[in-house]
Amino acid sequence: MSERLRTLMRVPFLGMLVAALQAGWAMPAPADYRVWFEHSTVKVFQDTAPGDDTGVRLTAARNEIESFQVVIRAGTETLRNVMVQVSDLVQENGARLGADRIALYRVAYVYLPAHGKNYPDALPPVAPFSVPAAENQPVWIDVSVPAEAVPGTYRGTVTVQAEGQLAKTGPVELTVWRFALPETPHSRTAFGVNEESIAAFHGVVPGSAEHQALKCKYYELLVAHRAMPYSLPVPVESADAARYLDNPRVTAFCVPYVDDEAALRKQAEYLREKGWLQKAYLYVVDEPITKEHYDLLRTRAQRVHAADPGFKVVVPYFREPTFAAAGGAVGLLTGVCDIWCPKVHFYQEDFLTDRQRLGEEVWWYVCWEPGAPYANLYVDMAGVDHRALFWQQAHYRVQGFLYWGTTHWNPQSGTADPWTDMATVKELSPTVYGDGSLLYPGAKVGIDGPVASIRLKLIRAGLEDVEYLRLLEEREGWDAVRAVTGKLVHGLDAYARDVKLLLEQREAVGRRLSEGRP
Repeated sequence: MSERLRTLMRVPFLGMLVAALQAGWAMPAPADYRVWFEHSTVKVFQDTAPGDDTGVRLTAARNEIESFQVVIRAGTETLRNVMVQVSDLVQENGARLGADRIALYRVAYVYLPAHGKNYPDALPPVAPFSVPAAENQPVWIDVSVPAEAVPGTYRGTVTVQAEGQLAKTGPVELTVWRFALPETPHSRTAFGVNEESIAAFHGVVPGSAEHQALKCKYYELLVAHRAMPYSLPVPVESADAARYLDNPRVTAFCVPYVDDEAALRKQAEYLREKGWLQKAYLYVVDEPITKEHYDLLRTRAQRVHAADPGFKVVVPYFREPTFAAAGGAVGLLTGVCDIWCPKVHFYQEDFLTDRQRLGEEVWWYVCWEPGAPYANLYVDMAGVDHRALFWQQAHYRVQGFLYWGTTHWNPQSGTADPWTDMATVKELSPTVYGDGSLLYPGAKVGIDGPVASIRLKLIRAGLEDVEYLRLLEEREGWDAVRAVTGKLVHGLDAYARDVKLLLEQREAVGRRLSEGRP
């Protein structure tokens, strides 16, 4: 073999082509498709015009997961057996982020009747796939940077190969900052999980060993995205509870309310002994509006606090009461709740800042409302709308985020299959898509567990942004944070929807935190 041929054989895929020709195989056709790269905060539709095909440049802290998308657009014919691979990411000094740190997912689409088109949302693990002629198929890529990663610039390659087509490649560059995100999140979170839905959509018997294994998988996926489920997948009193509550990533869990004060006292003593009481909260009445609601709330809260002053009561609320009451909702809640949790549009900055000074916590929440111009988690909102919600959280110094459901696949609401129908709250609004459903049941795509959504991934990214801003506050003070967030956040219902601006501000904060850090 000539030296020139040996050289060609060392070039990825070109060497494969030479070997194939020598073996008498047919030459692949000229590439009749496009490949380009997109940031994770941009939702790519099946008809989105092709973008930047020169590669992707990322930045991330240590102990952060950063994501991007590679988009394959078929030409005049369907592409078949498409495969996407990402090489190890390597520094010049040999430091490496290997394949075990890189996860690939195929972006799946769900049809939204109100818009008459498919929207990207579910992210099942990638496998060889087809792309119909003249359509796009994005692949979502997570790069997990370990806390012990060597700071610096890593480089690698994305390769796309389709049956009968020449391969296409593009460069990936990842700069790892010198600082690390803390293992324990600054922001507390509380996300609902409907265990009955999990059993029903996976076809297992409620309470069975199979159901228990699934509950653990759903719990662990949410925690991996910084989203703490309301409840543990095991009883708090069981030996298995330590596996979850001793985990520094777990910052919150709900203690079931009972009317028995002695039982509550015993529960508090147990949690204090284990060192878990500070993570606990009780959710005793949801969204009180009537006098009966508030009377019940006060009775239960008094019982909880009598059992143990260390117990914290969270109260989500969204409007003034339906009856005349001095001071309105905040007057009725003062002295009753320990964790204030207004819906975003009902947030009262001055009052709640005063409550924080008194040592009380402030969270907030969204659900099937408020809609635009407020940020929310609907499938048909832009990616930046999901992430901006957490820049607003940092801007207003809100300490936690609550979301009522992640598995609300309710046939009673007319949702027989979340993979094809995301109008999950038809009884409230048939055109609100994805409310209470951030996960998909994996059984339909051959996964024995949950499938994440783009929205859940962007919640994680937003919560990581919160960490950047909290670290900036520790280093430079609160005014420095407000100067940054103020470039995006102009009010509760007003924020910049410019992905480029958001990413520029995040990178600028990362650079400031990285300078001079060991």
